Parts: sequence; C-alpha cells; structure tokens
Amino acid sequence: MTILIIEDDPIQALNLKIQLRDLGYMHVETASNLQEVTELTQSNTFDLVFCDIHLPDTDGISLLSEHLTKDIAKAVVVISIVDDSILKLTMGMCSQLGYQFVSALQKPLVSDELASVMQSYQDSRQKTGTPAIDINLSDVDILDGFEQNRFFAVYQPQFSFDSGQLVGVEALVRMEHPKYGVVAPLYFLPLINQAGRMRDLYAVMLDKATSAVSALGGNVKLSLNVTQDLLESDLTFITTQICEQNEFPLSKLTLELTEEQAYSSSHQALANIARLSIKGVDFSIDDFGTGYASLEKLVDLPFSELKIDRLFISRVKDSYRHQQLTMSAVRLAQSLGLHCIAEGVEDVETWEQLKALGVDTCQGFYTGKPMSISELLPLYQVAKTTEMDASEPPSVVVYVDKDSTRGVAIQKLLSKELTDHNVLFLPKLEELNNVRRDLPVSMIVIDSDTLYNTSEKDRIALSNAKNKVNTVALVSDENDAQNLVFKMPYLIKGETITNTAKQASSFVLQSGQNDVTSGLLKLSERERDVAKLLLAGFSNKYIAYEFGISEKTISTFKRRIFSKLQVKSIIELSGIIKFDE
Repeated sequence: MTILIIEDDPIQALNLKIQLRDLGYMHVETASNLQEVTELTQSNTFDLVFCDIHLPDTDGISLLSEHLTKDIAKAVVVISIVDDSILKLTMGMCSQLGYQFVSALQKPLVSDELASVMQSYQDSRQKTGTPAIDINLSDVDILDGFEQNRFFAVYQPQFSFDSGQLVGVEALVRMEHPKYGVVAPLYFLPLINQAGRMRDLYAVMLDKATSAVSALGGNVKLSLNVTQDLLESDLTFITTQICEQNEFPLSKLTLELTEEQAYSSSHQALANIARLSIKGVDFSIDDFGTGYASLEKLVDLPFSELKIDRLFISRVKDSYRHQQLTMSAVRLAQSLGLHCIAEGVEDVETWEQLKALGVDTCQGFYTGKPMSISELLPLYQVAKTTEMDASEPPSVVVYVDKDSTRGVAIQKLLSKELTDHNVLFLPKLEELNNVRRDLPVSMIVIDSDTLYNTSEKDRIALSNAKNKVNTVALVSDENDAQNLVFKMPYLIKGETITNTAKQASSFVLQSGQNDVTSGLLKLSERERDVAKLLLAGFSNKYIAYEFGISEKTISTFKRRIFSKLQVKSIIELSGIIKFDE
C-alpha cells in the first residue's frame, strides 16, 4: 500500500509519516508543493493521499480537484485547521470527484484519531472489494462475458424496520472473469454501455434474478436498476416476456430509476413506465436527494417507492444537517404514500435512528451485504417469521445425465413427484458451477455413467459441489465401482426410467430426514457456518461481523440450529455434529 503526504510544514509531514509507520504503513512519500506533487504523480499512483488545504503555491482544494485524479489517488484524507463546514464541503467535493474513500483530520493530528481513520479506510477497502491488481477489460472480455455466461447476480437483502422480515432483494450485477475473478460493475458497465448492450445485460439479469427469487417462494420483492437507454427500448416487452417464462409475478418486480433519469424521461420512456405500471410493476426513485428532478415531475410519475441515498444515511447518526435532510425525505415519502427505503445502513446506531424516523425498509451492510442466492436462502428462512418454522426451505434439485434424452425424461418424472422442489436437468458436470452460482441448489443427483472419463473441469465442479450443497448422490447400477471411488450416497437404478425416478424422488425426500454423517445435512450452508463458529467459541457479535449481518439474526440462526438438532446448549451441539479438520 502506497501513501502520499502533501504538507508544506516539514515537521508536521515527518510527524504524520512516523505515526503512519507506527501503524505499519511503510511505503510513504511526501511532497510540500505543487511541483513535487506533479513530479511524484507522473510515474506513481497512490492508494491514499493526506492533503493539507493550505499550501504555498496553491490550495489543497484546487490540487484535489484539478491536479489529482481518482486514477492517481484512490482515497483522500483532508488535513487542516479550517472551519468544520469548509472541511465538510471539501470532503463533499472529493466524493463527487469519485475518490473511493474520503475522510478528514483536524490539526494537530492525534494518534488515536489517525488510527481510527486508517481502520475506516481498511474497512472500506474490504467492503468495496478493492482489487489487489489493476483490472483492464476490453471489448473482447465483454463479448466473452455474454457468450460464456460470466455475468451473474448477487442479492442485497432488504428488511422491514417494523417486523424484521426480509421483504425484498436488490439484484446487483457482477462478472466472473477467468483472470481477475469476480469483477465489480464499475469496470465493465461503461464498456457494455459503449457497445450498446445494456438491453442484453438487463435481459440476462432479469432472467437470472426472477428464476432465483422464484425459488425462494413467499412474497419477497425483486428490485433491478434500469437505465435511460432501457427506458427508450422495448422494455415492456422484454420484462413481460421474461417474467412470464419464469412464472414470476410482475407485481413482485420493482424497477429503479435515478432522479436524473426520471427528470429527462421522453415519451417512449413514459409509455414504458405507464404500460409496466398497469401490469403491476412498481417504480422506485433511486439515490433520492442527489439528483435535480423537480418535485412536480416526481409527483406526476407513478412512483411507489423512494430510496434515500447512502450519502445522507452514512452521516445521519452524527450530522444534524444530514438528520434533517433524511427526516425531510422520509416525511415527503410518507405524505405522498411512497414506500421509503434507506440504503447504506452500516451500524446499529444508524439503524435505530432510521427506525425512529419511520423509515419502512433497511438495506445495507448492517443487515446483509450482497450475497449469492444460496447464501440468501437460509437468511430468508430465518427472517420470514419470528417464530421457529419447522418446514423445510424451498430447494432446487439438479439431475445430471450425459444422455440428454434420458435426463429430460427423468427430470419431468421427478418434477411430478417432487412438487415442492424445482428440478433442473444438466447434461454436463462442468455446468454445475454456474448453476450453483445462480440458483439455491440443495441437492445434486448424478447418473453414474456421467462420471466415467470425467475431465479435470468435471472433477473440480463435482468437488466444489460436494462442499457446497447438502447432498450429492449417484444413480448407479448395483455394485458399481464408482460408488467406492467417489464416496457418495447412491441408489440403485430401477428396471424402468419411471422406477428410477421414483427411487430418486424418495431419496430426495428422505435425505433431509436421515442423520447421515452427523447432523450436518439437517442444516443449511449458512447454518453450518454459524454452527462451526459457535463450536469454535466465537461470540454472536464476532459471527455477525464475519457474515455482515446483525447479532439478532445470528441469535435466530442459533435458535434454529438448536431446534433442528433438538439440543439446548453448545455442549450438546458438539456431541451431535462434527466438522472435518
């Protein structure tokens, strides 16, 4: 990590450099004027810059706005003795310029305050997934992304302040790149927009998200962002067609527009909004308070929801101005009968203030970071009721068979037998990774013939699947040697496909009730993770921090684990389940 200190007082610059080294930050450069800054930034970039507002040949405000860029300096800490209102104004300017992290310190610098700012900076890097390497995508990467199914959705949960129930999720796009791993949208959305493929991305996201959220069941609503280009396209046709194909009610869909998009709506955009509203789709004003739409324009459009931007929410606990602005937004929403969502809630103090203000729904790291649909499934089960629910969660069962004709036939038979499950057929093992990424898979059943002559990709996919789902089982001939090689539960093929399907469906229904290999199969993946940390002696507070959810939710997980395994203490739990080292 590289740091630049811009300070004309050599003693104060040295003092700050020593304090940073005491905190473990060794790569620190200093500059005392604009010329030195220019020379250093010609061939270097910096993760963090400490910048004094008063400099001999320029001021820090001009330097940050005109001479540094977010590509040269990713984060900024403003240091000065100016009035607090000017300091906040400078911070706001830096945020608008796109710096990933912005903070401030008053002179003279205090060690504890510096340590607190550096911890906040590290926390922000972790939450935003700041990459360890530079990410440079090309048009070819975007083309491959569509052709190789590399775009996928993660879901940030939305909880009711009143009931604590999960009431909705916002689907957020990510890209799985063969070199860079999971890539954030800021790296690929501009390229997709330049290529004119936002419509294609919307179709992919809507298809994946409606399929996944349908598997959750219940009344969870789905939110998706739409752009101005989409509003000008055949948005109504795409949305209606995909939702009908996935049997997803349009009344459970919310499309989010920014204030700017709402303000500049054309006749085509207004027609799409009107037609979709008639069909039951809700529309939300996203990032409310950061745009410039007139209130009259917003009132004229059929919005049913208002999302207060995180810029206000993040400061609501310690800034009187932000408290008043947030309160005004909430009162506006209430007076117009709009559902009000606060996004960017990251701590219990903010949560409590917003609840007191009467905000309807919470979205943020405090109640849940963006997660895969499989991670969301147990969270949904816990949150949907304050009482323990003994019913099993909805699930997706995947049947894998290299013989497509036989596989499709067995899938149809299984669907008739397993009416409470979603049954999916795959002809190749290597497709398991994408399916598990996009859908809440709980069980995989594989025809043993498919395992012969498996490729390296197949073996990796199978190994990953065995670690991430409740059960992986074989449909096998009697005494098949593969049963011993792959060490998986198996069932014997029937004389007919119908008999085989019945045996497979019986196995699926009974697997959740059998105490195979301890009590682990009775628990969801998230419940197993919580149980493992509980057995290791970690507190609810620590576990909540690890998973990015509230302590209250962890307590509910704990009660659910105890209920499923019929134990009353951690000591009893340790006698029921064991984890491999």
